Amino acid sequence: MTFFLAWQTYNLRSSVMRRARVPEFRRDLQKMADDLLEYLKNWPRHLQEASALIARIEPVLTNARSKLTRSEKAVTTELSTKVKTYRSRTPSASPLPDEESYRIVWSIQESLIACVETLVQTEKDSKQRM
Repeated sequence: MTFFLAWQTYNLRSSVMRRARVPEFRRDLQKMADDLLEYLKNWPRHLQEASALIARIEPVLTNARSKLTRSEKAVTTELSTKVKTYRSRTPSASPLPDEESYRIVWSIQESLIACVETLVQTEKDSKQRM
């Protein structure tokens, strides 16, 4: 009985600790989505800023992934793949303002919004459970 209680307590504590950072990730990614949308509105004038912002998305996703469930990770994995595709196509020193880059960045924006919405729903679920 004591082992069972200790195991349950550990699992509950781990779950709460993992979920505690989800609002922070959501806020950070929401700000990035808002900024990226502004850069897209002024493409290619803000191409350098957009590329720098896209480079910052990956570390946030990597950190967030360890705190999410398997189904929630799928959305971050899709976004991460798009970010890596963009970064492999465009050298950070001189990203190309071609049509393909623009389409990839819009695709990143769409996935970023989906990721933010997933985190919003995760927050709501976490609040409902408590």
